Order: sequence, then C-alpha cells, then structure tokens
Amino acid sequence: MVGKRELIEIREKIAEIERKIDLLEDKALNGILNIDEILETKKEINVLLRKINKLIEFGENTKELEKLKSYLLTLKSDLFYILDINDSVINKRINENLNKLAFISIAFAPATFVTSLYGMNFVNAIPPWETKHGFILAIIIAIISTIFSFLIVKKINLESI
Repeated sequence: MVGKRELIEIREKIAEIERKIDLLEDKALNGILNIDEILETKKEINVLLRKINKLIEFGENTKELEKLKSYLLTLKSDLFYILDINDSVINKRINENLNKLAFISIAFAPATFVTSLYGMNFVNAIPPWETKHGFILAIIIAIISTIFSFLIVKKINLESI
C-alpha cells in the first residue's frame, strides 16, 4: 500500500526535477549547457519512474501514481527539447563564425590574386613590374581590389559582422 508520505516524497522529487529542467533550459538558451547535467537529470527521472512502476504493481493510489508517471514522462521529453535548443544555439554560433570567415576570404581573394601575380619570377612578363613604381602599383591594385570586394560583399549582405 502506498502511503501519503511516499506520495509526498515522490512529488518533492518531481518538483526538484522541474527546477533542474528550468535551469537546464536557461543554460541551453545561453549556450552554457553541460550535457552531463542532462544525463544526470535523465537518470534521476528513470530511477523515479522505476520506483513508481514498482509502487503501481504493489500498491493502491494507482490513479495518482499513473498521473505522476505520465508527468515524469513529459519531463523526460522536455530534456530532449532542451538538447534541441542547445544544438540550435551551437549551430547559430558556428554559422556566425563561418560567415565571418567567408567574408574575410572573399574580401581578400582579389588582393591575394594580384600579389601572387606580381610575386612570380617572370622577366618582362608583367610590364608594370618593370617600371619605377611597379611595386607600389601592385600594392595599390591589391588595396583597391580588397576595398571593392569588401563593398560588393557588404552590398549583398554576405557578412554578418
């Protein structure tokens, strides 16, 4: 027979699990969730579910225990929801970083191309290189092409800086 004290104890443990889940959700939204905390909470729920199942087999108050069991299963599914939130936050951060790297790569690609052409050892192959100000001209072309590509990328909103 299930006593009132056991029911109160189970309800208190469920309330504690609810508080943990609320904290885990806040941590997931802020991107500071530790997966071990989720696993620990899941273990606590499983232990409590096993206890409730045993009490249902041998005791009375099965309607009350069934309600508590159903609620615990709902809390367990909330843990998966929290994991999804955590994954979404992590994916958002990764996408932001990849956008920044793509922006930098696109912005400096023309400058890299121009400087690589002028870095080759061809005699008389690149006429401006043979002039008095050939090196300065290469730097100016690289800077202008970088600024131009930066403006194009900015205009089409590829960067999120």
